[in-house]
Amino acid sequence: MKIALSFIVAILGAAWGPGFLAHSHLAVAAPQTVLLCAYIAWTLYWGAPGFVLWWVSTVSPVGGRLLWWPVRIACWLTVLVGGGLCFCVFGGGLVQFLRHCLRH
Repeated sequence: MKIALSFIVAILGAAWGPGFLAHSHLAVAAPQTVLLCAYIAWTLYWGAPGFVLWWVSTVSPVGGRLLWWPVRIACWLTVLVGGGLCFCVFGGGLVQFLRHCLRH
């Protein structure tokens, strides 16, 4: 079921590609944009839960009482969003997919 849902997410990502291309001023061909958007959506589907679980279980609060709480939240969100995106797109989503396939 999870694998079928991941392909639905990839199809939705591919459908988002032409809209992204229409509103950007990039000189990128449409097939590459569609494939890239599908890949990003698919890897975020597989990699984001793994990254968030790792982040919550291993990272201690940044700064403790030394930093003002809005600064702590800004640091956490920056690393969570930026690190999660990089983890997913640069191989983490594929690794999580392969781990899921090997377990089932």
